[in-house]
This record gives sequence, structure tokens and C-alpha cells, in this order.
Amino acid sequence: TQMGPVHPAYAIKGVSLPCFFIHCRNDEKVTVEAISNVYNNAKGFKRLWVTDGRRHFDSFFYNPEEYVWKTNKFIDKVLDGKT
Repeated sequence: TQMGPVHPAYAIKGVSLPCFFIHCRNDEKVTVEAISNVYNNAKGFKRLWVTDGRRHFDSFFYNPEEYVWKTNKFIDKVLDGKT
């Protein structure tokens, strides 16, 4: 393990794979502005879904049916080459 600062909005610039960003509007650890910066710097096919989850990592538990549906829809588009 190597400890050091991380800069997701900068690091994402080197990622060319499809990315699906799922973020809770009420996240107490990462702001919507922060995830928007990461999303805006991502290359290639990408989606951003800001949920009404209650806190960090709550999108699935807040609405599991919609989470599964949207995730599967994104994966299907990528696998079908519709990106």
C-alpha cells in the first residue's frame, strides 16, 4: 500500500472505458460538484445519475429496483455497441 493524495477529476482523464457514475445528492463525503467535475473530465461513453439517496453509498438501498434497471441498461448499451 502506498499512501498519497488522490485527484479523481485529474486521474479520470486517463480512463477511456465506458463509465457510469452513480452519486447520492445527500452524500456527506463527496459533493455533487465534485462528482460532476470527475464526470466532465471523463472521456468516451459516460453517464451520470444523481440519486436522492440518503447518504454516501445509499443509491442502491434507496431504490434497488431503479438502481438495477439503470445499471443493466447502461451495461446492455455498452455490450451492444450502442455507445
